[in-house]
Amino acid sequence: HNEWGGYDVVANNLAQNGVLVAELDFAGCGASTEDYHLNAMSYMCKDVLDVINYAKETYGVTKVGAMGYSMGGRIVSQMLIEDMIKFDSIAFVAPAVSLADMVVMFGGQENYDMMKETIKGTDDMYPFPGAFGEQLLSNEFFNDLEAYGEDMAELAAAKYDGNSLTIYSTDDYIVNPAVSQACADAFGSVVVTVSDLG
Repeated sequence: HNEWGGYDVVANNLAQNGVLVAELDFAGCGASTEDYHLNAMSYMCKDVLDVINYAKETYGVTKVGAMGYSMGGRIVSQMLIEDMIKFDSIAFVAPAVSLADMVVMFGGQENYDMMKETIKGTDDMYPFPGAFGEQLLSNEFFNDLEAYGEDMAELAAAKYDGNSLTIYSTDDYIVNPAVSQACADAFGSVVVTVSDLG
């Protein structure tokens, strides 16, 4: 929930300004005790919805905003497409909404296809040594990843009419800056760019 140490800072600043903030660890990550097999987008969406519903029931929350970093941007988009919730505001940070860009991140089409085929029809998980450490990829992960092809940002934006912010680095080597900008364009976001090099 606090990848690379930055999100507690964001959460604390929002809280100091009267915003209730909920952060979570997805299955198999951080303090989560759930099996990593549940680390696929469809399960992540359900986890986020559970947290939102808890905040609504426990604290009387009536307006809900979301900040999705990388895969989190994909989760927010999938939740919109599937009409799981109506967000009142959204902030994206380098949203991983392009299937083609994800394929590149997983070593290109040949490597991606090999990983997917290796575990197809099994309960096995493929250990991918990614930029953030080893990721265990399941059948569900690949199925979820392919569910909306290259239209994810447009499909999600069509279901959203609130304000949005998109933040990305012009030097990002994980999520292509063009993907972040295309997502921002689809949502009509206010855009903030930063440079890792400058």
